[in-house]
Amino acid sequence: MHLDKLIGTDTTSGIFRSYVDEPYLEASDWTDKEALDYINMEQRHLFSIIRDLDNDWFGRTYTFPVVDGTYEYYLPMDCVAVRRVEVVDSASVSGSSPNYVVDERIANPVEVMPILLSEKNSLIEHNGRGMIFTSGYHLYDEKITFEPVGDFNSRYYVRIYYQPQAPDLHRGFPTAATTSTITLATSTATTTLGKVSPTDNYYQGMRIEIIEGTGAGQIRRITKYAGSTRIATIETPWGTTPNTTSKYSIVSPVQEDYHELLALGAVIRAKGIKTEDDASAAGAVYEALRADLVNALQQRNKQTVRRVVSKRGRDLWF
Repeated sequence: MHLDKLIGTDTTSGIFRSYVDEPYLEASDWTDKEALDYINMEQRHLFSIIRDLDNDWFGRTYTFPVVDGTYEYYLPMDCVAVRRVEVVDSASVSGSSPNYVVDERIANPVEVMPILLSEKNSLIEHNGRGMIFTSGYHLYDEKITFEPVGDFNSRYYVRIYYQPQAPDLHRGFPTAATTSTITLATSTATTTLGKVSPTDNYYQGMRIEIIEGTGAGQIRRITKYAGSTRIATIETPWGTTPNTTSKYSIVSPVQEDYHELLALGAVIRAKGIKTEDDASAAGAVYEALRADLVNALQQRNKQTVRRVVSKRGRDLWF
């Protein structure tokens, strides 16, 4: 659900204003910026709920080369929680920073295990598919540090699986576009609502929707984002290439069934009260939807992982 539906426009109230200004009459008491600020706050809250339930709906990976003699590296700027760390053969990696691509067929990934700061010398040897890696890692401040015992050098790349912080939403008009890219708006433009991030891959995995103008109705997933140029690369080419008259919105990665929570949570925040103290329709609907979200996450975590193996030309599930 894009921001025009969540916040509203000059001619429509949107979910936020329909609830916060009950009943919706004429001009709202809340500006678009105020509504967006509260929506972004609620999105961070929903991300925290999902992280607390140990769910990886929004998981990302970050791959970087090992530099000989260097054992300390900065974590991704949007990293909240590290889920897994592994090393892969450098021969399997192509591309350039920050968008390295790993060929899983020859990567030979080996997991690196976490170690306590107080037990840095208690390292474990890991043996995986013809590659031996003897090391552990610990996290401190915004860095990951490897404590090497064996062969930790430029033969390897490190790949980190992590849970990211919630990206803030915004809407605006692109400054350029091609069949496979779109250059996001500038934060200083008067037609831009919200801040456009200068951080590489900040919008990776997010959806972008053209909501007005040329190409309206198209939704694409962002696979790469260059913060310095604001160029977002999309997964599937545009059917109709947008232009500078096309209004777009960054769409929340929260499952769309629960997008209404963003607006409802924003309403409760705008009122400055706790959800359990909100006797209005917004509070009741919010509590019901959040319970549904938590239940869906818990059910997902109960699912078992199944492998497919080939045997005599047939696939066996177990």
